[in-house]
Amino acid sequence: MRSIIQEFYLTLKKLHPLNANLIENKNLIMKMRYKWDKWRNECEAITDVCNKKLSDIYQISRNLEKKHHALQKKVFSKSYFKSQRNIDSLLKLAGSIDNLSNLNYKLLHRIEEILIMSYDGTKQYMDRDEELTHTIHIMHTFSEQNIVSQLPYDVLTVYTSVWLFFIKNLETFLMLEKDTSFLLERLEELNSAWNSFHMRIAKGIVFVPQNVVNILQIIHNRWNSILKLVLKNKAR
Repeated sequence: MRSIIQEFYLTLKKLHPLNANLIENKNLIMKMRYKWDKWRNECEAITDVCNKKLSDIYQISRNLEKKHHALQKKVFSKSYFKSQRNIDSLLKLAGSIDNLSNLNYKLLHRIEEILIMSYDGTKQYMDRDEELTHTIHIMHTFSEQNIVSQLPYDVLTVYTSVWLFFIKNLETFLMLEKDTSFLLERLEELNSAWNSFHMRIAKGIVFVPQNVVNILQIIHNRWNSILKLVLKNKAR
């Protein structure tokens, strides 16, 4: 299943040169959100272990700061400005990256405050910050939207749909440490989302380069193998 996710993102990277950076950015924010949610659920009392976990989140945020600065410069490369559609989508992307950078700056400084307060002798984190949870979730949403933002409109439509109803669910399944009930409850929805997407690509209703079609066919074969295995186990 991890191979399916990786190969799907590989197709995105082949569809636009900025997508490698946008996917990396999305994955970092997803990792940060997952760690933050776990920290809030597990760390009410101040401990060295909890401070270490919060420091790890802080380091991800610092890394994101560097990535955003590099991405902001890359977006304005002249080679990407080929049409009005490109210009409009790139300017919109630049605005989204600015928003992410500003939200991340706010996040960095709030985590610094929480860490400083944790060393003042109190036994509990005084504020585990609902606002920061909301900020990280917004960052995650922006980063997810960005990964398809530079695709041609017809490709963007089908890729957005399959990512939202198929790939994102697989990522969630893996983050939930392969909770089989999560997968089984969504099996019909997952299969429908993937088959609808693959049919449009395979029949040429939506055009993508042949090297992308080839990778998507590999994913299709992998998914069918997983589906057979899951249904076989379910029937036992």
